[in-house]
Amino acid sequence: MTRRLTTGWSLPFVLAVYAAALSWIAWQALGLNDGVFTYAQDDPYIHLSIARTLALHGVWGISPDEFAGASSSPLWTVTLAALMRLTGPVLWWPLVLNILAGAALLVFVHRQLGAELSEHARATALLIFMFVLPLPTLVFIGMEHTAHVLVVLALAAGAARRLADDASPDGLWPAGLILAALAAGLRYEGLFVVAVVGALALLRRRPLMAISLVAAAAVPVVLYAAYSVSNGSWLLPNSIMIKSGAERFGSGSGLLSILTSWIGVFSIYQRPAQLALLLGAAALTALGAGPGRSPWRVTHVLAGIFAGTELLHVCLVRLEWFYRYESYVVALGTLAIIKASFDLCASGRLSWGPSDPLVLRIAVGTVAVALCLPLAGRAALSFARTPLACSEIYRQQYQMARFLSGAYAGDSIAINDIGAVSWMSPVRILDLIGLASTEITAARRAGLVDAGFMGELAARHGVTAAVIYESHFRAVRELPPAWVKVAEWSMPSAIAVHRETVAFFAPDEARATRLREALDAYASGLPAGVTYVPEGGADRITGGMQAGSAGLRTTTGWRR
Repeated sequence: MTRRLTTGWSLPFVLAVYAAALSWIAWQALGLNDGVFTYAQDDPYIHLSIARTLALHGVWGISPDEFAGASSSPLWTVTLAALMRLTGPVLWWPLVLNILAGAALLVFVHRQLGAELSEHARATALLIFMFVLPLPTLVFIGMEHTAHVLVVLALAAGAARRLADDASPDGLWPAGLILAALAAGLRYEGLFVVAVVGALALLRRRPLMAISLVAAAAVPVVLYAAYSVSNGSWLLPNSIMIKSGAERFGSGSGLLSILTSWIGVFSIYQRPAQLALLLGAAALTALGAGPGRSPWRVTHVLAGIFAGTELLHVCLVRLEWFYRYESYVVALGTLAIIKASFDLCASGRLSWGPSDPLVLRIAVGTVAVALCLPLAGRAALSFARTPLACSEIYRQQYQMARFLSGAYAGDSIAINDIGAVSWMSPVRILDLIGLASTEITAARRAGLVDAGFMGELAARHGVTAAVIYESHFRAVRELPPAWVKVAEWSMPSAIAVHRETVAFFAPDEARATRLREALDAYASGLPAGVTYVPEGGADRITGGMQAGSAGLRTTTGWRR
């Protein structure tokens, strides 16, 4: 009877820790947010806005008036839109889907651990995976990353088993085809994983497997490209082109810059956690090699998929933005190291016991600590920062949306962060970055965007106010000189946002008076930690709403 009660406890235990971690973050964030729920990034509200417009109007964009390729995850957006067709615009769907995907991910990783492992070893491995990823943070980011990690790990683990099996013939792999399509449809970086798996399949002399996987991954990319081009936009989403540098996709010199991006591989030395995973996987792979041991062992293939994917990612994509861009790579590396470590311990090739020489124990212990410290730091930092990230979205983007809803409903507003504003505010948005504007994306591709272009564009769209990161637009010389600065909102940190301060501008002095009066009236409602700084030397006002006084409030989007 005792044995029945003490076996199989690792997964339920870790799922309980997962639930407790999510509850703690939610409790902390709601306390900081005056009882208002917000995600830890502005971008999930972009997906919500596009999904709402697609569900209600059949248009892919933040407004039914214009197609806008502002989502780099077509499958995630379509999923949200399908759910909204059933329930209407609901803020909670990204959170619910992420919680479920996170639980499924832990179940999957648990199944990947060897049956011979003790429950304590399984629980330890799962906890390490969960917090290094970091899974609780991805859930509160509220985007496609948790589901993408699950699909990528399923694809990589399945491919590793097939490629390690000498008896496995070349041919179609139905589950792999589905996973390859899902990986690319959820995030375009899934193509990196499929490319690496395909290359390994070719090395293994399995061309049909390689070609079919690549073809399957191309399906969602081609479908989106056809849909986008038929609506007058580009082959790739605006978000991918803008964040990668729109000019790179617009000329021969831009294409050359893509090739020279391979020097970006050296940027991994600036990211200790990612470097630690790469060095750890390489070291364990070397320890597992030797005479009589096949280089196509499951653990070796999985480490190879991780290393190849990380190489492509650091060269072609931003390595990090609040834990999310690199999450699938970190998950691959963490799983590869966990499986390789247990495999080597089981085979006796990795030991650290009293019978080993003292020098060896010191050396192994020192290397292990050096590699684990960056990962432990990443885990601890992410857990502490996530509630603060939710708070920053509440203090900046949420307040922008709330202010514009009350003072500028129906007006044309120029902004650079479109998520919460597009979800919550009945305003017409001119996206100065270009995620939601094909016109601005085209101008950026052609290198035509400057202060004059921005001023003329704002005038043509009838912009009555602008809410922007002034320091960014001044740095790139895109701030129209005729615009009148009225005020700023500042907060002490910028963990999940790009700047601590947003500035409010009017296109001329006449409309500056209206903006100034609206901001003065709203200042008393600003939350604690936000400082209102009027232009022209007027007294600063620091907000201070009573925390928690409103209970739990949501930010369900308005219906366009």
